[in-house]
Amino acid sequence: MLEIHVILFFLLIVSFLDWRKGLFLCILVGFIQDPIRKLMPGHSIYYTTLIVPFIMATLLGLLQYRKGLRIDLLFKLYPKAKFIIAIFLLIVIAQATRTLVTTQSFITMGIGLVSYIGPLTGVILAFNYALEKGNIQRFITFYLIIGVIFMAGVLFEAMGYKFLLLGSTGGKHLYTFAPFRITLLSGLMRAAEISAWHGAMIAMLSVVIFVLSPPPVWKNYLWLVVAGIALLAVVFTGRRKGIYVFGIFIIIAIMLALYSYAKSWKKYASFIILGGIFIIISFQIITWKNQFLNFEAYTERMMSKYSDETFIDRFMLTTVNSFKWVILKNGVMGAGAGTGSQGVQHFGETQTGGAAEGGIAKVLAELGIPGLAVALWLFGIVAQYIWKIITYVLHDKLYESLAIGLSAILIAYSMDFTIAHQAFGDPFIMLMMGLIIGFTLAIPLVFEEDLKKWVKFSYSS
Repeated sequence: MLEIHVILFFLLIVSFLDWRKGLFLCILVGFIQDPIRKLMPGHSIYYTTLIVPFIMATLLGLLQYRKGLRIDLLFKLYPKAKFIIAIFLLIVIAQATRTLVTTQSFITMGIGLVSYIGPLTGVILAFNYALEKGNIQRFITFYLIIGVIFMAGVLFEAMGYKFLLLGSTGGKHLYTFAPFRITLLSGLMRAAEISAWHGAMIAMLSVVIFVLSPPPVWKNYLWLVVAGIALLAVVFTGRRKGIYVFGIFIIIAIMLALYSYAKSWKKYASFIILGGIFIIISFQIITWKNQFLNFEAYTERMMSKYSDETFIDRFMLTTVNSFKWVILKNGVMGAGAGTGSQGVQHFGETQTGGAAEGGIAKVLAELGIPGLAVALWLFGIVAQYIWKIITYVLHDKLYESLAIGLSAILIAYSMDFTIAHQAFGDPFIMLMMGLIIGFTLAIPLVFEEDLKKWVKFSYSS
């Protein structure tokens, strides 16, 4: 196992010396950290955070390369965000300090800092990298290539293959619903929840690249295959949220495209038709060949409901209806950053209680009413700017489609976070969310390359 650590140390140095390569290495390490964990004795939870030092090394490499992180440029593009981000960071740092005092745990405090500051590092890295034309598509393509390999791991596990790197780190996770009993599969990742999250992201980004690809090149339709593999893998994870998120993404993307009368809506629609045909054919072949274990049970799981609970019922349960119990448990000022984040259960019990399952409730439980108010304020400002970005690049074949696709991903995952925050405690997932935001925020400057035009448009609209 010494060889693995030596290789990782070498890659860490590369990340510092060349921050662009470091950004790609962050993605590579983010995926392989789970298989590495499975290889190590005891399957230590610390291997889940392997990506964190790579993120820091890449940031330091960017800092020494540019003699700055271009944060000033970011705030010139989005001046309204500067003040509110400063307030939010002060609240997070204060609440993380409080966590250290109350729990006497640097680990819990660190988890809290990573869960809130992690996306900001992704924003900075993505914003800097995206300022060169073509880099966004290049990065997304790399993520998809690595990601689809890992999604194939779920399918191999579903076929019944036994391999050291396949399966969940905590043992099999069973789900029973009459008359079926299935195992939630994770493939090469450590848990089904993580595989499902990346499966949905891969499917959505495949759609984005498909829409951006110039016709009529036949190889562009390979992205249908990538999306199909990812969605099929999500089915075998047993985590229905991945399918729901993809569906929400498609609906939002088409709505945004139709609003702007963009030609891209035809590509989104064609993806649904062609992708649906591909998936149906694939399912028929799978059923005919009987290659996968309990295929009917997994598809039934995707279609079943929690008794008579609707999405609105679920949303109300994890938000408004839970706020009273969250405040009673944690107080108006919250319990401290990290006390209810995913991963803290390995170092002590979660402090925030079971009512904080939804993402908004989790922020309320940790940061209190002031922290939630500032977080929602920041979310509103970012949403406002993203809408302006879409209208700014209106009718541009490339950048309008890109802005719509990335914005639809952010909306879909925002809704996912609202009802369940567990997967978003993963440092790799938080980095990915920050990267998508950063790429979106960089679009006006890449599109126009004239800061004054965007600033004038932003203030006038």
